[in-house]
Amino acid sequence: MPEDIVILGDSIVEGGSTTDQGQTLGYQLAALTSRRVHPACAGGWSLPNALAFMKKHRELNNAGTIVMVVNSGDLCPLNRWTSQSTHQTRRPTVHLAYLIRRYSWPWRWRAQQWLGRWRESGTNAQKSQNSDWAAQVAAFLRGTGARVICVLYPDRTETEQRFLPCAALRPVIGERAQLVEVLDAAGWGRNCYADALHPNAKGRRLLAETIARAIQQPELRKAAGG
Repeated sequence: MPEDIVILGDSIVEGGSTTDQGQTLGYQLAALTSRRVHPACAGGWSLPNALAFMKKHRELNNAGTIVMVVNSGDLCPLNRWTSQSTHQTRRPTVHLAYLIRRYSWPWRWRAQQWLGRWRESGTNAQKSQNSDWAAQVAAFLRGTGARVICVLYPDRTETEQRFLPCAALRPVIGERAQLVEVLDAAGWGRNCYADALHPNAKGRRLLAETIARAIQQPELRKAAGG
């Protein structure tokens, strides 16, 4: 529907298992705008993952507004499914066993890398893949009839250094979408983070309010202009 909002992102939007439903970004944005919000997100998604989801679920393109929450780490090739430890596809038979696998995954992954079991592809192939995300973003922006708001989300280090995130994305966006600088949000700072990247309750609230204002702003401008 034209009044609906789709919000794309990774774990910043999804919230993770420690975030109550009412505290998620999508839920708060729906409450602030009084509009239906459809979160399309998952932990570990890159920008191409989100765009692939939109391509598969074309009905989402009927929304009047598409909000893309992007951080610098999202500007990379499509992230592939790795294991049941990171992205569960079925209900675990023994929940305790799943929790052990899930929370031990970072250490096991590092050990596998150290042992050489996970080898990256050649450098030239990787460079080729790295350019794909930009072409996909440009194609998506050309093809959609929705209003697109690109929310540039800084990690904690970028916030502390006042360093604008997503430098490589900015020329791709150009004038095709409305940019929202989270760094410019009043009250945004180090105390908005739960870790090096993810927002805490205060951060999610400020982020939702910032996006809501961006959604409402053009309507206010139009009304003011007659």
